[in-house]
Amino acid sequence: MKMRVVAQQTGRASIWVLLLVVVILVGLAGYWYYQPQAAPGWVRGQLFKAAHTTVPLYRWQDERGQWHITDNPPPGRHYETVTYRRDANVMPAGETGKR
Repeated sequence: MKMRVVAQQTGRASIWVLLLVVVILVGLAGYWYYQPQAAPGWVRGQLFKAAHTTVPLYRWQDERGQWHITDNPPPGRHYETVTYRRDANVMPAGETGKR
């Protein structure tokens, strides 16, 4: 009977330790997200890379002269490669896309 109580207490303690480790890791990730300059170099180099990388887009005109921007180059057409930051607003201010 005493062994079972000790095993239950050990299991509960390990769950609390695991929960504490998870809370610390989530807290560090949140702090580094809002204060990226405080993160170690290896963290900045890996975790924040995706948010600031540029993505190529392709700008081209159709037969009617309308401009299109797509994520794949149009086959058989002249196009211009455009890059932008993922976290940037690509819609010019004041335009809603409706005409």
